[in-house]
Amino acid sequence: MKFKFLSIFLICLMLFSSVGAASAASISKCDGIKEVSNEPIIVNDLSLKGLNDAINNATDGDIIIINGSIRERGQITCNKNLSIVGQNNCKLKGILWSCSKDIDFKNISFCGCSDSSKGGVIYCEGSINISDSNFTNNFAMAYGGTIYAKGHVNVNTCYFEDNFAKDCDGGAIYSSGDICVVNSVFENNLAKGNSGGAIYSIGDCVKLIG
Repeated sequence: MKFKFLSIFLICLMLFSSVGAASAASISKCDGIKEVSNEPIIVNDLSLKGLNDAINNATDGDIIIINGSIRERGQITCNKNLSIVGQNNCKLKGILWSCSKDIDFKNISFCGCSDSSKGGVIYCEGSINISDSNFTNNFAMAYGGTIYAKGHVNVNTCYFEDNFAKDCDGGAIYSSGDICVVNSVFENNLAKGNSGGAIYSIGDCVKLIG
């Protein structure tokens, strides 16, 4: 009797383990869940082409490290959720970013950029996180001398100086979503529109901390 009970118990345990494994496999392959590599993509070819190649080879969630400065003017189009990180005193001069998804920037100086419409440096249809970065002498003909975002904007420990929105609002930043700014400095930014010499938002919340 004891032997029969033990056999039934072992069979139940095996069935339970099989169901658990099948469930885990189903979750890991669920639509919208994607494994991404944590290995960063390092850009050593410090040209517009080198940066474009890195973005084209990336997948959602990747980190791209720019290993120095790029002084070549042009436009980068990004349709992936990426983190762009600068090192070795990274400066991007005259590069416009057009982003259709969320994007993060860290430790980069953006200068000398201009756009005939919205976002002198970055036009983003998603949300933006920016930290430890500088924006100087950038220009947009309409909204957002440096940044135009349709989503939320989070700025931490950044410096904005001498940025200009010629005809509209947001001398430095224009956002359709909420804005949170932490420990950042805005100097001599100008908008010739109705308001927002430094920051303009039509979102529900603007937080300035520090």
